[in-house]
Amino acid sequence: MDRPVLSCCALVAEGLLRISDEKAPRVAGKIDFDGGSLVQFHLGILSVCSYLLSSCGTGFLIDPVREPEIYDRYIDENNIRLEGIFLTHMHGDFVAGHIELGVRYNVPVFLGRGAEAAFSHIAVDDGSEFRLGRLKLCFFSVSGPEGDSVCMTAGTGTGRPAFVFTGDVLDAPFPDGERMTPLAALDDGTRLCPAHGAPCGEEKLPTLGDVRRRAGRRRIAIDLPGGESLRVINRCGPPVADWTRPYTPERPDISLASPRSRVADIRNASVYAKEHIPFSLNIEANGRLEYWAARLFDPLAGPVFVTGETDEEIADAGRRLLVVGFEVRGFRFAAWKSAGLPLRGAAEVSPAELARRLDEDASSVVLDVRSRAEWRLRRIARSVNIPLCELPERVPEVCGKKIAAIVCASGYRSAIATGILERCGGGDVCRLSGGIGSWIEEGFPVAGIRRRSRRRPE
Repeated sequence: MDRPVLSCCALVAEGLLRISDEKAPRVAGKIDFDGGSLVQFHLGILSVCSYLLSSCGTGFLIDPVREPEIYDRYIDENNIRLEGIFLTHMHGDFVAGHIELGVRYNVPVFLGRGAEAAFSHIAVDDGSEFRLGRLKLCFFSVSGPEGDSVCMTAGTGTGRPAFVFTGDVLDAPFPDGERMTPLAALDDGTRLCPAHGAPCGEEKLPTLGDVRRRAGRRRIAIDLPGGESLRVINRCGPPVADWTRPYTPERPDISLASPRSRVADIRNASVYAKEHIPFSLNIEANGRLEYWAARLFDPLAGPVFVTGETDEEIADAGRRLLVVGFEVRGFRFAAWKSAGLPLRGAAEVSPAELARRLDEDASSVVLDVRSRAEWRLRRIARSVNIPLCELPERVPEVCGKKIAAIVCASGYRSAIATGILERCGGGDVCRLSGGIGSWIEEGFPVAGIRRRSRRRPE
């Protein structure tokens, strides 16, 4: 029986996954070893890890994200001659940089034989090898999440491999079975290089022994519900992006004030609440813009229209959204207002006002859009929990309820939820200003587990 896949929010709440506010890849750490060196790059906002192996002045890039600047800078500063790019699998949580960097450095892309990619590549499978300076790179197929996964070991060939690059394969409990024999046969001390996790600059890279000791735990995965669209983009080969202007200026048009429009308002949630474009979704730039945009909009369904305060912040949002496959068009919110186009507001309530509403109307409830783990830990009484990632499909469950307010941890997710309910005809809704954190700070009671449970979330 398959184990459930947890949402990022649930993993963060349980302390199983750390998400940072880093909105661009950075060099997270470097490990020198016999035969070469390994550099880990980390994109905190999506918890994505990519790697550069180097030996004798040559390099091999593993699972790069689409944004090329960090790789370009490191390769140039260290006089590395790139020899190839390897994708462990067709990623469903970001657009990879294999096409862009392959074109830029005129190097081949290595993929598993079952990847069914529509672009020129070198297919690898069990027994495939590649020499990189003093290093021997060995490939073997595995039963990965999408069936196209290939792992790669790296070492001098004179002893056990120093590293194994596993993509998302070990996001599941350590597997058994004949197809996993090459991975199962590796030494416990082999360092693990997954596609997701904490940066090795802050924690040592885990070993296969660490993973084996955790066997039987629930799966940790970050795949998005719209992940198949991102896999399609990666499989077809994403077009080379123009990073100098990652969005197309657009003249505001009344057609965007529609429940079917794809408008992301990246302004502050309280500013959005005062006035916004009808049916737009508030996904603040100062947060996990990439993650929520990819959850709420299909990258293959056309451009996303981004509105904000300045051209600079719209351009920055456009650059970030390229990493998850979006074509972005944008305009300043002031341009919408000056054109005399329609506006709408969304109310905010204080903790005291929410408490008064709940006291005066016994039939009213709070809609809590945090993860199940967060809700179980601490919640407002008479709250209904529908995690934000499930809300678009579960709106009918709340349409007949009297919602006193929408609540999340700090207000970020509840702002998105107000837009979702507005788009789905959920009527006028309001959000708790400051989230449950402000409710607790002002001394109002909460139910739930007072201390963090040791049990894993379901």
